[in-house]
Amino acid sequence: YHDARFDRHNNYFLKSVPVIRMTKFEINQRSEGSDTVFANLVHEQIDAIDATTGWTASTDGSVTLNSTPSQVNEGSASLNLVKSGATVAAVTYSKPFSTSYEFFERKINVDFYIETASNLAATDGVALRFGTDSSNYYEQTFDRADFSSASWKTIGFARKDTGVTVTGSPGTSSLTYFAIVVTMTTSGTTVAAPNMRLDDLKMNTI
Repeated sequence: YHDARFDRHNNYFLKSVPVIRMTKFEINQRSEGSDTVFANLVHEQIDAIDATTGWTASTDGSVTLNSTPSQVNEGSASLNLVKSGATVAAVTYSKPFSTSYEFFERKINVDFYIETASNLAATDGVALRFGTDSSNYYEQTFDRADFSSASWKTIGFARKDTGVTVTGSPGTSSLTYFAIVVTMTTSGTTVAAPNMRLDDLKMNTI
């Protein structure tokens, strides 16, 4: 939103709006309002996640499209992350990209929804991976306590963040693979659509 009061109001406060292109941008640090990090205003969307194209799931998992407006966080749809089997506790939902992305000084973010947070493993219940393929990636993990039931949360990481691990040799200049690994409390825990969802995969500057 902004605080412009009339059509010719040239200077106004902008908050929580993705900016695709700017011709002029000024910041008044003395204006009222919360502290907004500039890097979170400007981002590059990797996948709007408005389709299931390219997304796959490992054993016990599957993905379906969710176009119900009240269950979408951005755009026209979100991705239902389904766990229907009881063979494993952890399911990997992943997608490769034809476009490569630089990850030297950038942060990858995605919106994640969980209906019942207690279904997640207490430690490392969710992991994000970003790399060149399933054998070469950076990974950051999140505990159950990081999530609240029945709510969306934007989660993400930069490669230099505390706790980030590296598998293989993903490099930093041409990353083309993203995955989210969700680990349940037990292998028998199942999650039906639309109780776990993913939306709006993007990158910010740091």
